[in-house]
Amino acid sequence: MRSLVWVSVLLSLVAPAFSEDTRLQQKVTFQEPAQALAQVCKSLSQRTGVVLFAAPPLDKEIVIVHVADLTLKAVMDGLAEALDAEWFAQPNGAYRLSRPPKRAQERRQQDDAELRVELEQAIPKALQGEKQWQWTPENLKQELLKVRELMQAVLQSDVSMETLYETPEHQELFSRAWTLDFGNRWAPLLLQRMDISKLLRIPVGERRVFSTERGKYIEPLGFDPTTLLRQFAYEANLFRELWHSPDIGLDDLNRQWESRYRLSPFWRSRQLIRGVRLHPDTLRLFVSILRTDAEAFSITIYLHDVENNRVYRTTYWLGFRGNESRLPKGEWERFEFEWSPATRLLAGAYNTSMQALREEFAGYTRGELTYEVSFRVDEVLRRLCDPAQTEPHSMVTTDLLRAYARAHGKSLIALTRERDLTKISSIAGAAAYGRHRLGQYRQVLEHYHWQEQDALLVAKPRFPSYCWGVRFDREGVSRVLKQVSQQGYPTLDDKLLWKSATEKTEFEAGECARWNGLGMIAFDLGELGGHEARWLGKLPLRMRNALLAGTPIRQLELTPAQRASFYQWIYYGSVEVGVNNEMFLPQMLFPDGIPLEVAIQVRSAENFPAVIPSRFDNYRAGYQYLELLSRRSEPNALPAYESLQGLFGMLTVYSMYLVLPRGESEEEVGAVLGWRLSEFRPLVNKPVRWNELPANFRKQLEEAVQQRLQRYRDIRED
Repeated sequence: MRSLVWVSVLLSLVAPAFSEDTRLQQKVTFQEPAQALAQVCKSLSQRTGVVLFAAPPLDKEIVIVHVADLTLKAVMDGLAEALDAEWFAQPNGAYRLSRPPKRAQERRQQDDAELRVELEQAIPKALQGEKQWQWTPENLKQELLKVRELMQAVLQSDVSMETLYETPEHQELFSRAWTLDFGNRWAPLLLQRMDISKLLRIPVGERRVFSTERGKYIEPLGFDPTTLLRQFAYEANLFRELWHSPDIGLDDLNRQWESRYRLSPFWRSRQLIRGVRLHPDTLRLFVSILRTDAEAFSITIYLHDVENNRVYRTTYWLGFRGNESRLPKGEWERFEFEWSPATRLLAGAYNTSMQALREEFAGYTRGELTYEVSFRVDEVLRRLCDPAQTEPHSMVTTDLLRAYARAHGKSLIALTRERDLTKISSIAGAAAYGRHRLGQYRQVLEHYHWQEQDALLVAKPRFPSYCWGVRFDREGVSRVLKQVSQQGYPTLDDKLLWKSATEKTEFEAGECARWNGLGMIAFDLGELGGHEARWLGKLPLRMRNALLAGTPIRQLELTPAQRASFYQWIYYGSVEVGVNNEMFLPQMLFPDGIPLEVAIQVRSAENFPAVIPSRFDNYRAGYQYLELLSRRSEPNALPAYESLQGLFGMLTVYSMYLVLPRGESEEEVGAVLGWRLSEFRPLVNKPVRWNELPANFRKQLEEAVQQRLQRYRDIRED
């Protein structure tokens, strides 16, 4: 207690110094790209002689300070506003920036209040947008007859797959298919009856499951869905009967469409088309809501037909951008700005890489194997792309936010939004070709709240409390990328380390798109695993190796923390459980938790020869190799077949299972299909040519290719 009193006395003595400190009136010019707040404070301290520092975790936030001839106090106030923080004078004359818990709580309450208003506005708009017209036999028949007319018009024309999506007939078909999908039709109706506050209580990145069924991991739906289920069963049965009706004849047309264009516009309705007659009294409803962002939700409806033990599922996405009047139209939209040299260099290299890829594909379609296109990544570009050496926000994000401030004749202090990094590929073209009117990037700028303070503009992301601390580990990602770049492929350990480095955010794909797009890594970033990799990576090495070797691990062998992490992934992640070819939520099978006697087992579902081509595997050019291999015996096989070069090896794909204990039954409960990790082991640690491989391996690879192609054909026919 005595120490607290002395702290209060000291603070009371130094508090007046903040407003009376003449050092803070000195003018500052600081015009640098985005960087960590710790570095900004260090630079300002060196320039002004006033020691400034930020308390963790604020020190890791990425900010842009681009000010000219402002007082140090104005800069400090701008930083405090951008970060919802406060400066505290220290006894030694320094100043510490921190965010008191009360300030953070108030900001979250403000964000949630604003989100609630916008969500309440978004749901009625969704109802209107999905055309909630009443289904009757007559009007649905007319709708499907129009669908038939559109499908016939496309099939009777010479429209190729490449130009299909540009035709007005297909666009109208897609729109009608979207309207007829039961998820798009019913999700807004369900949301309209739910308590919106339940959605806002879901943490970003997690899901919650709502139902009238009871269970520890089930949230109450909050209303009786009986009327909706009856209406759904009626409409589903009506849709199925009319679809198969001889006088409409959509079955044959749909098969023709899939044969020519592979994917039907009605692929989301396949379950209903191929299903059986539904009875509303035997339907159980589960609504899974995954919060993908502060202002975006993925709603998946699961209808379990208990009588036939079938599960109908469909997903609806609900997002809302809020009030666009935050950025009213004005002269700023016509403001022309220059991209920074770093952004232009990155964009130019990205577009050069894209052009090389296009040339490569064009040659392939002409029957030429042109894997000699040269594109080198020099050391300057490699440093520019390395998040440990160059802050990713120092380019595109800095350029756009700084240009907006310049258009208004103001200085700028901004807290960056990590998700802006996903804009790299879309902006690369504009940066390279000189299209740089600021109004083109309204969509990025609207995601910020702009506040004017005299000669200063302060910008922070909308709903800032949901952005604090959402930063991937720059050093960790850099280490993994360098390791993978040297190897030419990711090991399982690389994938686990990757997920550890990106645990706080799923937005790292935008930053790493530059590595992918520039051909600096020879693998698909999607191969780096999901939440399951994070759980596996936290296990002791001995336990992880035992799992990968196929040894079942009982839940009782897990520590309480490991079990809690397992449940967090299973119940609050995006996991589904497969049983008898049907997909269930864990909450549908184990509403009160997975019984402790159920063991966890990892099995290698597939183990087959594979190849990572020397170039552009990250653009799925690997499929070109598969096609070449499959056509080897055909007369029109490409002549360059024997010159195939790549990293050849064996690929093992792991899946996780839940297994009942030994006893009366050893039946598997089912595979957790959200869990699929692959491990590649090369034959030799360098790319080789096809004719340098052992004959038995080449034979295995050709057989594996044929099996995969046949499996693909079977899936399409099914």
